[in-house]
Amino acid sequence: MDDRQKFAETMVGIAEVYGKDMSEAGLSVWWSALSRYSTEQVTSALNAHVQDAERGQWMPKPGDIVRQIEGTPDDAAMTAWHKVDNAVRRVGYGPTLVFDDPKIHQVITEMGGFAQFGQATEHDMQFLRNTFTKRYAGLKVPTDYPPSIAGWHTDGKRVFIGDESRCKQVLESGADRPVGITDASETAVAMIEQMEAQ
Repeated sequence: MDDRQKFAETMVGIAEVYGKDMSEAGLSVWWSALSRYSTEQVTSALNAHVQDAERGQWMPKPGDIVRQIEGTPDDAAMTAWHKVDNAVRRVGYGPTLVFDDPKIHQVITEMGGFAQFGQATEHDMQFLRNTFTKRYAGLKVPTDYPPSIAGWHTDGKRVFIGDESRCKQVLESGADRPVGITDASETAVAMIEQMEAQ
């Protein structure tokens, strides 16, 4: 979000609905928890919470709003998987990819790189989907991810997958070590062997 004043006014209004007061310290906590989302996302999630017949009876906590925006960890994992799957099918594994979610970069890295996604059969993709979504759902905060996922081509061209401004944030904040398509970690080798054995 880029408009802290508007956010503060919205939060004071929400607190009033529930008969509560919003302190400066409380606003700072809320801002810290939600500032990575757009104003529209937060406003929409707050409105959805207020209208929720079950949870909307109580003043929301920041986690309630994050859940409204991102869904459950399993929902978020499936959304992330669809981005990866679409990238494989529509873009391929030639160009360097930058996703709008750093957790995607970290999970792909932990799974041994993007090569196995690009070369997988339909059967293999089911296995990769299950592994990816479990790892993604279990990863709370990305801590060690590359700025991009390198493809076969070395021409420096990048393809952004998802929201462009968030892709640029991932590109700028990632560790300075893009993971190549030819990286052959023990994890990747073990996963490929397991897929071939099935």
